[in-house]
Amino acid sequence: MTLLGRNIFAVAVLAVLLGLPVAPRVGHAAPPWNTREELICRAASAVGFSYYWGGSCWCQSGCSPNWSCSAGSCSGNCPSCTHTGSYGADCSGLVNKVWQVPDAIATTTCGHGPYVANSFRSSTAYWNVISRSSLQAGDVLASTTHVVVFQSGDPWGSFWTYEAIGCAYGVIHNLRSYSSSYSAASRINISTCACSPGATQSASCGDCGTRSRTCNSSCQWGSWSSCTGEGVCSAGSSQTSACGDCGTQTRWCNASCQWGSWSSCSGEGVCSVGSSQTAACGNCGTQSRVCSSSCQWGSWSTCAGQGVCAPGATESQACCDCGSQQRTCSGSCQWNGWSACDGPDPGGGTQVCDTGELGICSAGSIRCFNGCIQCVRLNDPVPELCDNIDNNCNGLVDDGHPSQMGDPPPTYAASLVDVSYPLALPPGEQGDVWVAFRNQGSATWRPNEIWLVSQTAREEGQQSLLYAPGEWAAWDVAGMFPEEVAPGETGVIRFKVAMTESETLPVSETFQLVNPQGVLMDCPSPEMTVTIQPGQSGSETVDPEAYPTGDQTPPERLSSASGTNLGGEGCSCSAASHPSGPRTSTLPVLWLLFLLAFARRTIRRQ
Repeated sequence: MTLLGRNIFAVAVLAVLLGLPVAPRVGHAAPPWNTREELICRAASAVGFSYYWGGSCWCQSGCSPNWSCSAGSCSGNCPSCTHTGSYGADCSGLVNKVWQVPDAIATTTCGHGPYVANSFRSSTAYWNVISRSSLQAGDVLASTTHVVVFQSGDPWGSFWTYEAIGCAYGVIHNLRSYSSSYSAASRINISTCACSPGATQSASCGDCGTRSRTCNSSCQWGSWSSCTGEGVCSAGSSQTSACGDCGTQTRWCNASCQWGSWSSCSGEGVCSVGSSQTAACGNCGTQSRVCSSSCQWGSWSTCAGQGVCAPGATESQACCDCGSQQRTCSGSCQWNGWSACDGPDPGGGTQVCDTGELGICSAGSIRCFNGCIQCVRLNDPVPELCDNIDNNCNGLVDDGHPSQMGDPPPTYAASLVDVSYPLALPPGEQGDVWVAFRNQGSATWRPNEIWLVSQTAREEGQQSLLYAPGEWAAWDVAGMFPEEVAPGETGVIRFKVAMTESETLPVSETFQLVNPQGVLMDCPSPEMTVTIQPGQSGSETVDPEAYPTGDQTPPERLSSASGTNLGGEGCSCSAASHPSGPRTSTLPVLWLLFLLAFARRTIRRQ
């Protein structure tokens, strides 16, 4: 998406958030005339492409996706998500292309268009708001944050839709229900013709022939053409003919209006004068005989053309240094190729060895492999687990933040449970942040031993843009767990962030937990990211549909069952609420503990 396209899209989104109508662009033609089937066909061709925030393009082949184009990929939580590739769409981008609003545009032309989900809740020059009971294929349902293409079903129950639902799903064909917050809209220029001008239709005629007709400019079918491609007979009819020695044979006309094969000859002698017959003999040899003038077979000839072995015979030979191989005589009396070389393992396969590979792939046993003595690994690589073991044999332990826990778990591991931070801060002001992590490791977190550090400070050696002077435990440490957190329990860290006086752009920072040895925790989700706009203060809010618990007040300690499910659907973007109420500063205590701890350890890079 070009910089200009992104700016236009950003203005449209801002207008919706402020409650302003998004008007159609002046100078554009109306959307093209389409049948409802054509709208559904265009929607179906996008299924399988990735979710792309601000995107609206894909490749189609009729009513199916064209995979000569890459589907793209999406990761993270939008709008702070990352997309790879040129193709994909978000929910309103999908509808813009399917509906061809404000005018006709190829699905391969990338560009979001001026309309977002909330735009479809009000009538415009290109569509009209309708009752949900009037929904038909190709119409849409829209809330303030999400829009889908209706296909079929009960408008007030479960029905089939096409929608772009987020990074985890992409563009899908889905059977589901929608709340009453979704309103319906129908596009203009939907054809009610009997056919689409230029479309063709064919039908059978005559003896397996075909005829065709074409839809004219009045959207009506023209006259049928003459019948072409007929067969040579009428299906089911029969024909007889003389054969052999005064015999007869019959053939039938098949369903393709072509004659089938002649039946066997009946009512004749055992053979036809002068005919011959062959039969197998010996090792795949043949012998023959000829029908005499009395329609009786003569004597068999000698056996000729025999092979080198008898079918099913076997032989074997030694190979490499511990194996043997066999071959078998085929049905054509020729030797097949030798089998694979194989043999018993030395010592019954109990002798251990080192394969020279990394991780769990290093352990091996001495085997007779393909007939040769080799060190064969005992464990194949598997997807990485959170267990302080190199499961995928790439030389790295717990890389990629694996979400599945191992058994036993690593000494130190954490998962993000909940987080709250201000969406915006005026330049020069500070705001409160709290974050809850669950102890997923085997060791208890002692007070002030587990630190939450700034990735900017750790990786770039620079002070974070959100650093709050006099509030953080150190220039690179935002906070620590003030209380003991046992395995399975959840602890809360509170700290402040500050917006610099000169900042004009959104500021993002990632914070990650560090264990008592100064090593970053790797899994399953020991980090959190905040993005704050410079401007009027405001706390993050909770979408009731995205957070069914409806309780976002941060306690000082959370049990293992009290975590909140962070998630959303469609084009919605949700986060945890901002904590309220007074709190007593622990900064002097934290500074003292930090200075004592700093004397015995140093945070080092992994």
